[in-house]
Amino acid sequence: DTKNMVLPPEQGYHATKEQALEHVAKAMAEGLVPAIGRNVAEAEGGHGVEDTGKFLSGCFCCECCCMAVKAAQYGVRSASMFGDSSNSLKGMTIALDEDKCIGCGKCVEVCPFKLR
Repeated sequence: DTKNMVLPPEQGYHATKEQALEHVAKAMAEGLVPAIGRNVAEAEGGHGVEDTGKFLSGCFCCECCCMAVKAAQYGVRSASMFGDSSNSLKGMTIALDEDKCIGCGKCVEVCPFKLR
């Protein structure tokens, strides 16, 4: 939806795949919480892009301030900034590889959403 969108310089620029991956790595190294989801209000209201079901919102915020983290921690799915669980992203799943899992719980400990 945004590939050919003209962005005002103060809002950003079209990044290459390499630039985007570098940005993600830097944000993760800083300890910011990554979140990706569908936020129709941001597409249509924030950027004036007609939502065709492909616009994704990306966010990196600190754990103490992240609305998505707070909502998930308290089980408030429908109030999440990225919509409720019925609006999940196609093709995105989290799965446990039981052959590799040693049951240490580290993944749960470091998960910013504290999902179990």
